[in-house]
Amino acid sequence: MRIVAPTLLALAIASMSPHAHAQDALAAEALFAEGRKLMKEARYTEACLKLEASLSLDRATGTIFNLADCYERLGRTASAWVHFREVAALSRQAGQVERERVAREHADLLEASLCRLTVRFVARDGLVVMRDQKAVVSSQSGVAIPVDPGVHTVAARQPGYSHWLTRVTLTPLKGKSCDQVLVVPPMVPLLDTPETSPPKFFGTRRVLSIASAGLGVGAFTTGTILALSAKSQYDAAKAKCNPGCPPDAAQDSIAAGNRADVATGFFVGGGVFAALGVVLWFTSPSSSGTVRVTPHVTPTSAGTSANIVF
Repeated sequence: MRIVAPTLLALAIASMSPHAHAQDALAAEALFAEGRKLMKEARYTEACLKLEASLSLDRATGTIFNLADCYERLGRTASAWVHFREVAALSRQAGQVERERVAREHADLLEASLCRLTVRFVARDGLVVMRDQKAVVSSQSGVAIPVDPGVHTVAARQPGYSHWLTRVTLTPLKGKSCDQVLVVPPMVPLLDTPETSPPKFFGTRRVLSIASAGLGVGAFTTGTILALSAKSQYDAAKAKCNPGCPPDAAQDSIAAGNRADVATGFFVGGGVFAALGVVLWFTSPSSSGTVRVTPHVTPTSAGTSANIVF
């Protein structure tokens, strides 16, 4: 059974091949006829597409000849030249003397007007050179390759280096060469750039801003307690001064004034720490605000104010 199964499969494939080939031949013939019809109507772009499709199914010498003729009419001289040369070689093998002569005459006439593009480069590890999205092997470096007139793109890439790309337009002029030479320059190494991450919401600056604000709140609280204590002490001393002030009441009044001065100092310090906390918060990398800090001094107070502008 292990021998019979492969044999049956091979027979099935062999029986299918003539049918598939016949279908390809029929499609190729229909495409060829459509291509010839379009050529007679001078619709060469469409005609070339039909003939190319026909040739992909059946590489007949007649199709190659007509496609070469179509390319020549479109001005694709290099494509026409290489196809006429192929027709001449195939016709010679088949003993078709007249077709060989005509094809060779066309190829010789086209050769004089061919545009050639030379790409020069030094082979390096990993270097890939492309001409019109086709790889240029190192053996082709410095070799003048016939190409169709028009715009051609040459690109090079190498791991760890910047990509290089250029375009050149080849225009055939009567009596003048349209050959071009392109030299692939040394590749430029890529600079190692450190990966950047978005700033954290609670970065160092915002942690410091919270600490500063906490100190400000603490200073305000201490100042408030001292101010209330000073007022209470002063009120008690004042109550003793009726009609005169005993020595202890005078001392309490002086102590209350000193305590009030200390409370004022805590208020000023608290304002400074609070303003610093606001500045640090809104100038951190994740903030888009602008802070304007303004100091202010009055006969009874001193401190700073912060305005945030977005």
